[in-house]
Amino acid sequence: DYKFFCFNNEPKLVQLDTDRFTNHKRTFFDMNWNKLDLKLIYQADNKTIKQPNQFDRMVSFARQVCKLVNSPFLRVDLYVIERKIFFGEITFYPEGGYSLFEPIDFERKLGTKINVKK
Repeated sequence: DYKFFCFNNEPKLVQLDTDRFTNHKRTFFDMNWNKLDLKLIYQADNKTIKQPNQFDRMVSFARQVCKLVNSPFLRVDLYVIERKIFFGEITFYPEGGYSLFEPIDFERKLGTKINVKK
């Protein structure tokens, strides 16, 4: 379950949810697939997670969806099943807008990526 945090039509952050129905983990990566030390409700997976082969295609798909919606912020959710990419959903308010990143200063960092003047 790959969730792309997109700002002004450009993916900037990836949330990867794993083991959702057994031992839910949530790991964050930048767009170069560097693991970030972040938490949003669930702990990160301690295992090394390889970048999926379809990553560039997923990024391209997320950009296309963003351009159709054209919003200052959008999260685009995708799934990879048997090496095929599937669309999940889009949302303007991840976690209903109620959950906070840890460390809390990351909230401000994300907020600076939104350009509402456009």
